[in-house]
Amino acid sequence: MRRTTMAALMAVAVWAQVAHASNLPASGADSATSVQSLFQLSGDLPGSHLVLGSSATITTIQIDAAGTLSFTLTDKLFPVALGALSFAVTDTHSALASMTGPGTLSVDVTGPMTLYADVFATAQGAANAGLYNLQVGFAPTVPVPVPASGALLCAAVLMWRLMHRRGRPSIHNCHTAVA
Repeated sequence: MRRTTMAALMAVAVWAQVAHASNLPASGADSATSVQSLFQLSGDLPGSHLVLGSSATITTIQIDAAGTLSFTLTDKLFPVALGALSFAVTDTHSALASMTGPGTLSVDVTGPMTLYADVFATAQGAANAGLYNLQVGFAPTVPVPVPASGALLCAAVLMWRLMHRRGRPSIHNCHTAVA
């Protein structure tokens, strides 16, 4: 029984390493290039991770533009649920956000920065092993185009003056003398 469990765990570990590239967030063909250039990962890539005993993994995230980072952490319940699973997003100075247990977390970023996704897991059960999955996504903030405000203001004032003159009644001093 123990050899079967260990063989299954090793197969999952190999699968997890191969599946890293396929677990990166998918996006449309037009936005794939722009998002990829704004959002880069290094360190332990997101995807499925095998835990034997306890583990701590760190993924470095380089952000080149403002946007929203989203993290989804899932306990795969293999072979049983993990004893503990927690997550934190940090910069070089402090923790920006954290959660205990599986779930989804979003963090708004204001511009170029380096962040770290830290996952801490502890296995339990007879095999003292478990499996979790971390997915990371990035949605860049799309700037809203602002019209040339000076030209727009001048056009509005000109239109107002033209409309105001046409609608204004003419004032004539007509004094009629009654004889």
